[in-house]
Amino acid sequence: MTETSRTLPALRSRQRRRLRLVPALPLLFLGLFAIAALAAPWIAPHDPVKPNLLYALQPPVWLDGGNTNYLLGTDRFGRDILTRLIYGARVSFSVVAVSLFIAVFIGVPVGILSGYVGGWVDSLIMRIVDVLLSLETMLVGLVVAIALGPSFRNLVLVIGLLLWPRIARIIRGETLALKNQDFVRYSRTIGVRRWAIFLRHIFPNVLPALLVIMTLEIGNVILLEASLSFLGAGMPAPRASWGVMIDDGRALIATGWWVTLFPGIAITATVLSSNTFGDWLRDRLDPKTRHE
Repeated sequence: MTETSRTLPALRSRQRRRLRLVPALPLLFLGLFAIAALAAPWIAPHDPVKPNLLYALQPPVWLDGGNTNYLLGTDRFGRDILTRLIYGARVSFSVVAVSLFIAVFIGVPVGILSGYVGGWVDSLIMRIVDVLLSLETMLVGLVVAIALGPSFRNLVLVIGLLLWPRIARIIRGETLALKNQDFVRYSRTIGVRRWAIFLRHIFPNVLPALLVIMTLEIGNVILLEASLSFLGAGMPAPRASWGVMIDDGRALIATGWWVTLFPGIAITATVLSSNTFGDWLRDRLDPKTRHE
């Protein structure tokens, strides 16, 4: 046995162990933010929107002038930064959940239909997808906010309706690879109805790709929500949102840097964690990588 043949299995074993260990930290961050979002009314120490001007711009507790009642300090209205971070996680994960539901609800059936039927149906759907993919989400969000006003409903509708074409395109590609597989061709031969083929054979086999893209889109949706809220086209003030918090503190960088720092860290940690976990999940669900 050559040295290469002996080291190759060991290298693959180390790669597999690395794949198992990588998501621990991202999952920890995502789990903490998810728990904070679900338990916000019970664990938040203060009201997220009620002002208290007597404690305006209190620094974090470890700095001179800090107050133990406000561990991460307060903003210019005396609202607790930690409380608003917790409720901001609630807003961000709510936007992610609803907008991804809308995108999946539309994108998966459209992608399967386009890839399976083909022909003019596929061409028409893909041209619509191309048009929607060419739209700038930020610009559309600003237009909707100007026309209808900033709100949770408008925000999730804009993100969901502009996100489904990405999902549809990926699901279409998976469906194209599946529709000529033997088990699908056999089902058509014996007269299984098309909708039954979609549900029993196509959808279960595109589910791994769907899980990966949903995980990777979590960070994208959070960034979009924060950016639109920062520009005044997302969550309306004074509702607690990470983007709104950064907007509130952008004029206070010199005197109240903590107002923008902590929501910025929260956004960065969440986006990096979701992207890292998505990359790991893609490697684990890829048959070529999984069976090496």
